[in-house]
Amino acid sequence: MTKRPSAGHGSDTTDTEDRDGVASSSIGAATSAGPATSTGTTTSLDDVTLPDADGTRPSAVSRFLRGALWGLFGWFLPTFLLWLVVATCMFMFSMENTTSLTAAIMPVSAATVLTAQGVGVRYQFLDVSVIPLLATIIYLVSGYAFARRLKDGAAPLVGFAAVWVALDMFVYGRSPLTASDAWPVALGKFLVVALVVLVLAHGARAYRAAIGAIKTRVSAPLARTVDLSFRIARVFALVMATVGIVTFVVWLVVGFDAMRTVASFIGMGNASFWAAFVLSLLWMPDMCLWALSWSAGAGFRIGSFATFTMWQGDARELPAIPIFGILPQPVPNATATLALESIPAVAAFLIAVAFMLSKKRIDIFHRRLKKRPRLASPRSIVDILLSFVTMCLSCIWIVVGCFIAFSLSCGSLGTERLAQLGVTDVAESTRALARPAAIGFFCAFLLMVIVSCIIELVTVLRARRQAAQRLETDTDLDAIARTVRTSRSAERDAERHASDSRRVARSARGMHDGADRNGASYGADAALGSEEGGAPRSDDDAAASDVAGGFTEGYDDAMRRAGRTVRSMGRGVSASGASHTLAAPRSVREALDSADFPSESSLHLPEAGETDGAHRDDGAGTPSQG
Repeated sequence: MTKRPSAGHGSDTTDTEDRDGVASSSIGAATSAGPATSTGTTTSLDDVTLPDADGTRPSAVSRFLRGALWGLFGWFLPTFLLWLVVATCMFMFSMENTTSLTAAIMPVSAATVLTAQGVGVRYQFLDVSVIPLLATIIYLVSGYAFARRLKDGAAPLVGFAAVWVALDMFVYGRSPLTASDAWPVALGKFLVVALVVLVLAHGARAYRAAIGAIKTRVSAPLARTVDLSFRIARVFALVMATVGIVTFVVWLVVGFDAMRTVASFIGMGNASFWAAFVLSLLWMPDMCLWALSWSAGAGFRIGSFATFTMWQGDARELPAIPIFGILPQPVPNATATLALESIPAVAAFLIAVAFMLSKKRIDIFHRRLKKRPRLASPRSIVDILLSFVTMCLSCIWIVVGCFIAFSLSCGSLGTERLAQLGVTDVAESTRALARPAAIGFFCAFLLMVIVSCIIELVTVLRARRQAAQRLETDTDLDAIARTVRTSRSAERDAERHASDSRRVARSARGMHDGADRNGASYGADAALGSEEGGAPRSDDDAAASDVAGGFTEGYDDAMRRAGRTVRSMGRGVSASGASHTLAAPRSVREALDSADFPSESSLHLPEAGETDGAHRDDGAGTPSQG
């Protein structure tokens, strides 16, 4: 048993991002990453050339023959399928007619093979050049399924294309019907179909290689931009194909009765009707493209008989062909017309928004990053510009694809009134789809830019608010520190004032004690005098009594005022913690001269000659001065 050799380790450097088209991350993610080291291609076991049984590599002839064999299978399978369908329909036609149509099986089958690959046929007055795109799709799918097995270089690919073209030329030369194209033109069309099959089979690998080369040699962001533009155009094409298919199905459901009426009018039974309907389905993709052009506002025409748009169209003057019975009538509702015309723009807008918001695609808001860059940063600016370039490239691919598709859907069913069949104008139909798509892409891009600006504005305002809050917090802390320092200073001042008050009180108490002692000595002398001499000395006794009373009243009044001063200072200290408005005295002199503390005059000793009423209480607790 021969063992497959393993792929080289060099292919391991290509990650999932390259296999998916190098578009799984933000466009600007590689603006600062430098040139990539990967070649953008992957190597799998299917890509490795298998050796023969003797261990040698197959020769070019054997590989050519292998490709020719796969080409034979890829061409013969759809041809046999189409021959089977045509033969079945011919038998069904023969069942309801006296004339046998079995002799028409080979000519009709050959005509189907040729027209499926773009070569028209002519029979008497009929000149059929409308490509049955469903048959073309069958050929492409079958050829893709076999051509993708060719892995041994260019030799099998050449063999595949050679056999494909040779078989087509054999049918071209042996067809009972006359081809409308000369043999060089027919040869070129057959070769184009074979190349399209090979591109579908091996184009993905070549595409990845091209994207990898751009990524390595030019720029990684540019490679992602090109890849994303293809992806956006592909998604838009799928959406528009869905719109065309849905429109055709609606036509078929609404106009099925009219198609049955046309069939009964020309004498078709049920078997003939269904046989004709099956053969008509070969042109179903063509009619889906007509439906897409119709829904976009461009319309299509059936020769010189009628032109169908959403505002005009009448199938009553068309030839009696059953499939023409499903063609639409004008849309009477203006709202429905506007809704149909806006489908391309809305689809393009939603697709662009989805790609720009996706973390694996454009990611214009940089949600994959832990720290979002500022809008004015070089990275954000590059991402926005590349997003715009992506939308522009997508519009270009859409224009190219629409032009090719609408061109393939046009043809003829005759030489006179049915000489032109399909979209009214290929350029107009392309413009009807590409212009709304461009508008949708631009609106989505503009919306994302506006949202980015709003997010940036909110971020800036939030940062400023947080900075202001931090500044206020710092200011509050400074104020609290100043309050604490002020409170402590006020407490120290209050303690100092209380100490001064106590010192004054002690001085007053000493003066009071001295006055008491003097008064007692005066009393003793008076008593002694009265005992010795008989009568007391009235003047001295009165003076001593006045002095003792004055000192007593002054001391009591000073103690009361000192207590009130200490209490008021305590209240001021308590209030200073909230209002910081305590006006503390700056010296003992100011404290003593304040209104809340007794002045030195309240402790004034009476001089000689002062009367008893010189220091009387005036009723308010403040001694009056004589």
